Amino acid sequence: MASVAAPQSQASGERPPPQVPCAGKAYPHFAAPGELLNVEVWQRDELPPDWQPPACTGLKPGPLKTVFAGAGRFVEPGGQAAIAGRLAGVTGLLGVKYWSDSQEGWYPLFEDVSALSGPDRDRRRDNFTNDELGTGRTLHFLLDEDHMMWAVIYRLRIIESQPDRMVFEMTNVNGMGVAIFTAVDPGQFQQYHVIERETGDTWRYYGFSRVSRAGFLAFMSPKSFKNRTQAFYRYVAGIPTDKEPPAAR
Repeated sequence: MASVAAPQSQASGERPPPQVPCAGKAYPHFAAPGELLNVEVWQRDELPPDWQPPACTGLKPGPLKTVFAGAGRFVEPGGQAAIAGRLAGVTGLLGVKYWSDSQEGWYPLFEDVSALSGPDRDRRRDNFTNDELGTGRTLHFLLDEDHMMWAVIYRLRIIESQPDRMVFEMTNVNGMGVAIFTAVDPGQFQQYHVIERETGDTWRYYGFSRVSRAGFLAFMSPKSFKNRTQAFYRYVAGIPTDKEPPAAR
């Protein structure tokens, strides 16, 4: 059995840094099935000076601007095949809604989504199949948020795909920004997701995201990060994405 790392120490009353499950006891802690996803957001100055994502994630050390993570449990009788089916069927993301704290309502998160045959937005294709989400596979897809942001191509790398466990990483291929302003350079927004069976039909989800170097759309509040994180989690878990309440209001 792999050794379990102890959470890094922190002053009394302060939040610990994020703890990815592969490095020890998860933080944020896993919410119970039916409860809201536990989501936390950290800025660079809220983390220990030497903090980096643990090596077990495969993410290389580097500058950090913003980090956010969510952990929860959900019930899925259909098992890994049902979960993988939602990940493979990327156009299903068009139905995802998130709570906009600025507009105080539920709104579609994406206006355009497509699987791609490579890192080129013009190479659109049908949705992926479950078989294409095998261990070691690399896929690409397009997400275009309905908020004046640039359309972003993501690289999806399947680290592990087993009947009881899925681990994958997502990284932006092109820059992210609004109008003529680049907010995040290519490769600077990375996500690491772990979905694993806990017992029976109960599954655990942990999602970790980091933004390096450039400021990540400074106009976005911590509430926006939390609500977007919950929207993706609910999609993966097969939960209505506009179910009350939102992660943050």
